[in-house]
Amino acid sequence: MKVVILGAGITGLSTAMRLAELSDFEVLVIEREPTVGGICRTFKEGEFSFDYGPHKIYSQNERIISGIKNLCGEELLTLPRKSRIRLMGGYFNYPLEVKDLLLTISPLKSMRFGFSYFYSKAKARIKPCSDDSYEGWVVNRFGRAIYETVFGPYAQKIWGIDPAKTSSDLAKHRISIPDLKEVLLGFIFPGRKKQPSLYASQFLYPQRGIQYLSDALKERTESLGRKIILSTEPVRIKVKDSAVGSVVYKQNEREVEMECSHLVSTIPITELFPLFEPSPPSEVFSCVDALSFRSLILLYLILGKERVSSDCWLYFPEKDFIFNRVFEQKNFSSVMAPPGKTGLCVEISCDVGNELWNATDDEIFERTIGDLEKTELIRREEVTSYFTKRIRYAYPKYTLDYRKYLLPLLEYLQGFENLIPNGRQGLFRYNNMDHSIEMGFLAADHIIAGKSRDDWNQQLKRFEDIKIID
Repeated sequence: MKVVILGAGITGLSTAMRLAELSDFEVLVIEREPTVGGICRTFKEGEFSFDYGPHKIYSQNERIISGIKNLCGEELLTLPRKSRIRLMGGYFNYPLEVKDLLLTISPLKSMRFGFSYFYSKAKARIKPCSDDSYEGWVVNRFGRAIYETVFGPYAQKIWGIDPAKTSSDLAKHRISIPDLKEVLLGFIFPGRKKQPSLYASQFLYPQRGIQYLSDALKERTESLGRKIILSTEPVRIKVKDSAVGSVVYKQNEREVEMECSHLVSTIPITELFPLFEPSPPSEVFSCVDALSFRSLILLYLILGKERVSSDCWLYFPEKDFIFNRVFEQKNFSSVMAPPGKTGLCVEISCDVGNELWNATDDEIFERTIGDLEKTELIRREEVTSYFTKRIRYAYPKYTLDYRKYLLPLLEYLQGFENLIPNGRQGLFRYNNMDHSIEMGFLAADHIIAGKSRDDWNQQLKRFEDIKIID
């Protein structure tokens, strides 16, 4: 029995390791990049080490945490989660606390937030607002004033879609507070029973970077005799009737064909369908063309100072700033930056091919540094050098009608009994790192047990209502 896995990100590596530990299946993982990890990677830049954006290890699933601890051992640090959000010219602890808002913002703004909330509730009794969109879902629970101040601008900035044209699925996954009423009751009655917290008060982190976890998964898999080949990409997936028969991949300019009993694909779902031979019907590609991913530019700044702040990361939802979030690697692990210096990563959302994506490093720096100075975090003269990295497939875009196009693609893939699409990119599903690991374990268990495709679909239902834990 041979299992081919496309993609050596966290999901693909977790699948491979689990198969290696619990079965005698032959496993081959194919990865386009020269290193494993996907987005969960760390790179060196002179004296510095940086992740591709901030990564924390946290899960409410003890099996996942236990497995990570077994892999990483004493390398793991336990860190307090500290983050803030900039709003209305000031910084607030994140997640937002009502007492901070009430004590900091003007009474007039507080009254506006409260009036807006109660107005939305009263209006809903007369003419309920639809919950289908991100905007409608948030306004129904928090009022339009808070939506326009916090939630709307941030969603627009990250996903590049009008929140009125964004699916409410995004709000359900991203916003863990049920509504403003729960926040207010928690403030007035501190001792009342609260909803389970969906914000990590502390998290685990490998002291040499998130790559350590990815490498540990790789090393464990290879130590059990399974293969992971890098700088290699699939060029064809040969299918017949209702099964995948083999995968053709290109390595060192040479094509190699590998027969397989199962195929697990964690590559972007939009890149999977062009590989099929014979090619799927044209209506399938119409659905593929209707889905897209939001991309990220990561601007890294080297600064000649010990630290910028004590925060792990900072959020900037307002449209006045070109960036969404800033994180300081040194606050995750002091060994990742030399004494007397620090580095910032500035996250900027964009779309592949637009003006920003095609801009030079100098152009991106010049468009960013003025906004950074407005935050009062740094001054231009403190920056000694800078460079960028780009993530093409960062976030699946949840347009209002994305399910209309995604479901037919998943149904088409269900026609192949031995093919499992999986992970954030493979399922076009926004999730956390721990969810991706769990999905990898479940895929391996499914293959080992020899269960039906219907069983896999049932397994995936547990991720339909997940919350993205900040």
